[in-house]
Amino acid sequence: MNKNNCLNSMVLLASIAIAMPAWAEQAPKLTAAPYKFKRPVAIKRVEPDYPINAARNGQEGWVQLSYIVDKEGNVQDPKVIAHNGARDFKRAAVRAVKKWKYDPAVNSQGEAVLSCQNTLQLDFRINGNDNIVRPKFYKSLSPAFEAVNSNDLATLTPLVEKIDNIKNKRFNEMAWTHFIKMRFFNMKGDKEQAVLELNQAAQYIKPSSKFLNEGVSLQILHDQFMHQINQQQYQRALETYSKFSYFDSQSSKNLIEHFAPAVKQVENRITSDKMILVNGEISEYSWSHKLSRNQFLISNIQGKIDELQVRCDFKKYEFDVTPDMALKIPEGWGQCHILLSGQPGASFDVYELPTEMLN
Repeated sequence: MNKNNCLNSMVLLASIAIAMPAWAEQAPKLTAAPYKFKRPVAIKRVEPDYPINAARNGQEGWVQLSYIVDKEGNVQDPKVIAHNGARDFKRAAVRAVKKWKYDPAVNSQGEAVLSCQNTLQLDFRINGNDNIVRPKFYKSLSPAFEAVNSNDLATLTPLVEKIDNIKNKRFNEMAWTHFIKMRFFNMKGDKEQAVLELNQAAQYIKPSSKFLNEGVSLQILHDQFMHQINQQQYQRALETYSKFSYFDSQSSKNLIEHFAPAVKQVENRITSDKMILVNGEISEYSWSHKLSRNQFLISNIQGKIDELQVRCDFKKYEFDVTPDMALKIPEGWGQCHILLSGQPGASFDVYELPTEMLN
């Protein structure tokens, strides 16, 4: 189905009845309760076992998970949404988080409820120093950084290959690698690969750890914020904007002030009568998108999609995807994100719809 046909179908949505899943048809029963609840609190954490081969080889990395906390405080249905490092890290992270225990989420009536929108990053680190890189890594990093600053692609190209070939990088070395490769692909004009490296580099920016220096971290956040706005990933963009406050410097304060009008425009766009279009493509992980609105349409599907999960603060549902599937989520379910899994390379469009379109 081409894009023009997709848009024509969406116009029809305003005037025809849509066959909604049973859970959506029952939605009005849930909308009376106010959206207030206390998030689950971890009371038992289990550190993942370090995979023997990874430890022996000095490999480091991280795994990001999305999971559900049930009414008894148990972790259910953990899914890997991103990772870096040895593949064994993924299995170790899933096994560990399944053993975590929580005080469950509580709604405004004091009742324990499902909490279906939880994310966590588990880090696998052998070396504790955030700032020091090894001499063999620095030997390639230093001239690569100079080549980036001078926009010297010819000099940078063999250095990127050398950096890539360094095995068993430390945590901070992986962060610098992604930054250098982000700039490398930008210089080559390969925007798709540059964005992949940008998103990987951004995972190392944390309030308590300084794997990258402040100037580089702010540049990454700047680029990621701009990309997310351009891709209409508005909730992600707002999250990225909040990370500028990790740094207590005049530079970070200037960026917060500089982007404040853009944030206001994003907030206005979310509440406007304009559709929000997000392009999606499945990788080896489930594709994840945090919704800005409570109703959306999936269209222009190319390839095989096995499952769609809607994970909200209070509810989770999963079902098969059909072409031009339109769903309305009860507002009483809180903030939601969607997870689509299927054949790697499968692509689709998610249209977040204005309020009146499915009323």
